[in-house]
Amino acid sequence: MEGDYGMEVKIEGSRFSPEVEQNEVLFEGVKAEILSASNSTLVVKVPVGATSGPITVIAGGESATSSETFVVTSGEWKEKSALDVTTDRHITYSFMINGKVYLHDRQHTSNGSPTTTLFWEFDPQVNSWTQKTAIHPDLDSRTTACWGTEDKGYILEYGKLWEYDPQTDTWNHISDAPISFYTPDFTFYIKSENKAFFIPAGGKVYSYDIAGGDWNEEESVPFVFVNEDYDGLSASTDNTAYIGRENGEVWQYSFESGIGKWEKLPEHFLSHVDAIFTIGGRLYIGDSWGEKTVLYFNETDQKWYQKVDFPGRRSNPVVVSDNNSAYWGGGVGVEEEYFIDDWHEFVP
Repeated sequence: MEGDYGMEVKIEGSRFSPEVEQNEVLFEGVKAEILSASNSTLVVKVPVGATSGPITVIAGGESATSSETFVVTSGEWKEKSALDVTTDRHITYSFMINGKVYLHDRQHTSNGSPTTTLFWEFDPQVNSWTQKTAIHPDLDSRTTACWGTEDKGYILEYGKLWEYDPQTDTWNHISDAPISFYTPDFTFYIKSENKAFFIPAGGKVYSYDIAGGDWNEEESVPFVFVNEDYDGLSASTDNTAYIGRENGEVWQYSFESGIGKWEKLPEHFLSHVDAIFTIGGRLYIGDSWGEKTVLYFNETDQKWYQKVDFPGRRSNPVVVSDNNSAYWGGGVGVEEEYFIDDWHEFVP
């Protein structure tokens, strides 16, 4: 047996009380909410904070413990080697190529003046960061969009599209966007289409076909942009992309027979979303600033379930994923204005 926080679990046995309040269910000592009860069945929710272990039921002065272990699939955050530079979602742009993280970071002086742009590679196999060649020292990450594929990385800066080859550690200017937008507010790559998609202010959607080098206008987003939408929260699987609005809405952009379709996902209980990533075809969202809560979306029952919390609170964390792995870290401290230099990998 296994399940995530918040999932419903049916427990079958005998001599339970049909009165909900006369029963108690513990997951490794953590009390569960009982949704319904009969003499032979209890339906409960896996409690937040529970760990894997047997389930204990107490009813009518008697207790019984399951012989099987219930596996709580809440996931975990594994601490990795930190990059000892300033990282903040608003001045740092990152993407992944073949399991490695690539991060462009705009460095600033103590009074906030920009100095230079550094480019780093994180290799999870050896858990270390290596400095690589930046496009140019004056790259302004506030006017930049980026994404990665299986073998290349891409940055769109002021309408100029650059391609990065990790084998040669070189950048090449390969195209110019034929549309006039300053910075896309959302950027994502969909592998099945081999296209990158850009959504600037106003809600129009443009695409770039990597194989053919063509730029096209797609169907516009079905919602009206407001100020909080300009944070570019997006992630994708092989054939679906997700964008997260800071008002909590999450939208899905999926392809079927080459045709894109927008769909709003069911509501969740987070009032603020500042992180979005995908692993193994699953969508995860989170609030790093408020309750540190992480949720994942179950496509089967169309419900959100809670996972283990972020390992710390902060604003503007760096979040990057490639549908195989996901990383989170950096940002600015909540209590005081200071930059955080940690780095974590999420293991579902």
